[in-house]
Amino acid sequence: MNHAKLSWKQKLTLASAGIPLTGGFLLYFKSLTYVPASVAIILLFQFIWIGALIQSIRNRRLPDRMTVIVIFILLIGTVLAAGLLDDGIRSWNPLGIFFGLSAALLYSLFILLSGSAVPQAPVATRGVWMLAGGMVLVFILFPPEFLINGKIFGELLIYGFSLGFLGSFIPPLLFTYGVPHVGEGMAGILGATELPVAVLSSYFILHEAISPLRWAGVLIVLGSIALPEITRRFKQMRSCPSSSTYTSSG
Repeated sequence: MNHAKLSWKQKLTLASAGIPLTGGFLLYFKSLTYVPASVAIILLFQFIWIGALIQSIRNRRLPDRMTVIVIFILLIGTVLAAGLLDDGIRSWNPLGIFFGLSAALLYSLFILLSGSAVPQAPVATRGVWMLAGGMVLVFILFPPEFLINGKIFGELLIYGFSLGFLGSFIPPLLFTYGVPHVGEGMAGILGATELPVAVLSSYFILHEAISPLRWAGVLIVLGSIALPEITRRFKQMRSCPSSSTYTSSG
């Protein structure tokens, strides 16, 4: 498939799927004006269980036991890795909580929609139309005056291009490619790697001090993500001897 073979209904579906991601980021940035960053990131990462809840409602069945265990461990690791126990609960502003949880809800919707919106279309095509939908939302809320007043040719071009490419282009592109292969539920769990990556980046790139509790949280998050695969391989190893015994006996 290519752009020409997509119907307008499919294009609008893809554009609509990109709106929750952009809206989620805007609400997350808004929550940062009311609550500390450690609280905002905790609120955003509630998309882990929100996504599992939405998927259960949509499929009309409860999540499996492994998913529940992974989500529970993830939430514990998230609290530690975000430094909430180090900083304490400060300024739990109701507006900040509302915007943070709303961002988590929209991010969950994006993960679910990115796996089901026109999955047969090429990844690049899906990414372009999703980003187009997000761009329309941004331009409605923030009219692009910088395109005509000359401000784009200053620092805005350098930082805007870098943030746009690394933050708004690459992640949706990779998500739209990966989600159909791993499923919406596992995609939500894998999305939690954003937190340990942020902590590691702050340590190695920004040289920020990371407490032992935050390092423990990073390890817990990474371990919980690897848990389903470790469990699957362990079951395969246990079943292999019995299979070989049965074959030799036959």
